[in-house]
Amino acid sequence: MPLGVYPRTLDDCLQHWRAVRPSGVFLAERDGREWRERTYEQVAESVDLLAARLLRLNLSSERPMMIVSANSILHAEVALAAMRIGVPVAPISPNYVLNSADVQRLRLVLKLLTPGAVYLDRPDAYGTTLSALSMPLFSETEVAGLSVRSLEDIEPLPHELVTSAAASTGPDTIAKFLFTSGSTGGPKCVVNTQRMLCSAVKALALIWPFLSYRPPVLVDWMPWTHTFGGNCCFNLVLFHGGTLFIDGGRPTPDLIERTIANLRSRAPTMYFNVPAGYQALLPYLETDPAFAKAFFGNLDCLFSGGAALPADIRKRLMAIGNATSGRPPLFTTSLGSTECGGPVTAVYFETEETLNIGVPIPGASLKMLAQEGKMALAIRGPNVMPGYWRQPEATAAAFDAEGFYGLGDAGFLIDPDDPNRGLAFDGRIAENFKLNTGTWVNTAAIRLATIEAAKPLVNDAVVTGHNRTEVGVLVFLNWQACRRFLHEAETALTEADIAQHPAILRHIDGGLAAYNLQHPSSSTRVARFDVLSEEPCAFAGEITDKKYLNQRAILERRKTAVEKLYTDGHVVGH
Repeated sequence: MPLGVYPRTLDDCLQHWRAVRPSGVFLAERDGREWRERTYEQVAESVDLLAARLLRLNLSSERPMMIVSANSILHAEVALAAMRIGVPVAPISPNYVLNSADVQRLRLVLKLLTPGAVYLDRPDAYGTTLSALSMPLFSETEVAGLSVRSLEDIEPLPHELVTSAAASTGPDTIAKFLFTSGSTGGPKCVVNTQRMLCSAVKALALIWPFLSYRPPVLVDWMPWTHTFGGNCCFNLVLFHGGTLFIDGGRPTPDLIERTIANLRSRAPTMYFNVPAGYQALLPYLETDPAFAKAFFGNLDCLFSGGAALPADIRKRLMAIGNATSGRPPLFTTSLGSTECGGPVTAVYFETEETLNIGVPIPGASLKMLAQEGKMALAIRGPNVMPGYWRQPEATAAAFDAEGFYGLGDAGFLIDPDDPNRGLAFDGRIAENFKLNTGTWVNTAAIRLATIEAAKPLVNDAVVTGHNRTEVGVLVFLNWQACRRFLHEAETALTEADIAQHPAILRHIDGGLAAYNLQHPSSSTRVARFDVLSEEPCAFAGEITDKKYLNQRAILERRKTAVEKLYTDGHVVGH
């Protein structure tokens, strides 16, 4: 499918809808109980004024605009304003800044970026870390003892200069600097050009043609510091003139109720989430028919990304959708990468294969190469980055002689005789390891198998066994599911009690034992397990903002737990 023509810049999309759909709602966020809505015309006017102010700061790719903020209307307007005048934005995860003990990591980020200014949404929370760093800080909230200015204090330059700066931007202009999650190493600074972002969102428009008939309505929490939320979700809405209701919730016990309230208030036409998000959403859909009917009634498509979705979660979602709306929703997924402006492959056809990540998006070519017993994936196309910012050695190592970027992921053809049936995800190359027998272990497959075997009690799993004789797993429990499993009389138990409860351990043991009967080889059989009562720590890099486990970081930080697993862990079947 040819890619065809796509916009020069994201600002071209904003100006188009400003003219075509000025009164249409572009962005909305909760202001107490009510939604505060901003139309395309209102956002474009704010962007014009902010751009005129930012011109005063002499920002550039050498001195970009750094943003430390949760998703918000003002965050979006600052980012669009900077990009309008050709200034890259660098949205940084608040976790980089919230932990004052991790200043060294922040300094590494700042050394790569050399930002000319920083916009903060919560200087009271970030001030301890940033106060020692010399750069102009901007926020609409004042904090005693911290030198923070309001963006409104900047005298705007004439609008003609904004128009001139916008005209000088183009496909090769750097739009963003995004940092990788570091799931297989330290974070790297990825150059995102306008060409990358616009070609990627045009490819999505081609594979999901229903978007041209009905602009998407999203209720979305995915953080804009990552390519999934900041490029795929946000740009999809902007490209099609849709509406984005910014969800301040998260798939965590303390914030999931906020997400549910937002979904009750506004029904999406497309819903994007990660496996942890769907797992948190399922109990509400399964126990509240009215909510399920409202959620699925207006839905064109469900999308899961960020990690492989366990088969049981997908099956339950499809069953609810079919029961409430009379038809199963289109369920799709993709393989994504920060280095590729979002999606690399996508499913846009019917499939029952849970691990199917589809085929390359229009405009992109995928190459499969034998590596460490698997087929490693590499991509080339207009959506691929020119390189890492100020990291020439990392850039050189990322590309092969033909210009293909190595994704670090493995895959295989579901049907070797028909590539159109798609690729199956076969794990992250860097996460896989060898037993001391020299046998390779597929971490992603074992992780999914553990979740499936011990459903619904296991939330996620970390796979162990590097240079050992057998595979083990450290599991994180789904506390709500465990309390339901133990019945009402035992809901007062602490999480530490639940983690060692005989009934919980028997259930996990029985599920893994049944799995082992079908998978007896040393590379697939789970020999032992243990339960972790301490949740993954974001500050320690154990979990990304997308709620994806960093296997390497967890194994490194919890060496004691790994040793305990192999000396005193639960042996499956005993």
